[in-house]
Amino acid sequence: MQFVVVDIGLKPRWIGLDDCYRFWMDEVQHHLADPDAKVSNDGVYCYWAFEWHSDEVGCPIVVLEQRH
Repeated sequence: MQFVVVDIGLKPRWIGLDDCYRFWMDEVQHHLADPDAKVSNDGVYCYWAFEWHSDEVGCPIVVLEQRH
């Protein structure tokens, strides 16, 4: 599995395959939002996750849309 973080106005940030587990444990699982959640204005960010498949990439890709 590979992660890519997308944030409006910024370039996509690909997380290296060797860092995906640490990134999931330390970052994503603490900030993963329910798809129906509303964004708060308290300065806390969250991620919405979407699965993406590509014939060019040999593993599933999780697109993490970062919202502030």
